[in-house]
Amino acid sequence: MKWNIVIAMALLSLLVAPAAAHSLWVEAEDVVEVGEVKDVYSLFGHPGSSAGMYVPLMDAFYLVSPAGERLDLATEEGTWLPGFGRIGYLSSKAAFRWPGDYVLASVRAPGVYDSGWHGGESSPMLVKDYAKAVISAGEGGEKAWDGGFPLEVQFEAAPYEAKAGDGFSAVAVFNGEPVAANYTAWYWTVDAHSSPEAQRGTAGDDGSFSVLFEKAGPWVIEVETTTDEAGEWNATYSNPYYQEGELVSYEKVWHRSSLTLWVR
Repeated sequence: MKWNIVIAMALLSLLVAPAAAHSLWVEAEDVVEVGEVKDVYSLFGHPGSSAGMYVPLMDAFYLVSPAGERLDLATEEGTWLPGFGRIGYLSSKAAFRWPGDYVLASVRAPGVYDSGWHGGESSPMLVKDYAKAVISAGEGGEKAWDGGFPLEVQFEAAPYEAKAGDGFSAVAVFNGEPVAANYTAWYWTVDAHSSPEAQRGTAGDDGSFSVLFEKAGPWVIEVETTTDEAGEWNATYSNPYYQEGELVSYEKVWHRSSLTLWVR
């Protein structure tokens, strides 16, 4: 009985955890051959720590083909992943039928969070979360680098060509226009929210910013922006603060978008 109570409390804490406490990102081999079928992953939590990683409610998991066609992926939930251990994650088999660059995209279902629930100043916001990675298949072909999100990390240099010591220039774009978004970039073992090793800043008015890849391995670049946009959200799940089907008011919309890349 004691363990049942502990597990129940842990699940409740996941439902009401602060939106910024976990990150959404995707992982996949970034260079493949035409015709190959590869395992691809969507993860939610902290890349450097398996504690608290789980599968949130999701809206979509898909590929964008080199020609720009969206290809929805059938997903499976897993409970064990080498390198992370016992965690919750989504995976799928992705087929790369044509030469060119693909986007692997993941979209979390929106939800309302209010810092007032945890003793802060009340400011209910609708949270929207997106993640992508770019995958190159074969030689030539077209290049799809946008995931089709409202908030995107855009760039001119192919992510799969990044090398340790390189600077990486990017632009934060919201609804097709540059935005002075906040950004964070971190090596996968670094705590993005508290470590001084994470690179943080605010993009310029033209949306531009740059990060330095100090070493080889997996990196995540995340941008976020908030709009003053009030409304009501029809809750798709229950927690201690609202019930499924209830209309929950919010004052702002918080968008966050990540890019995962493997630095050589």
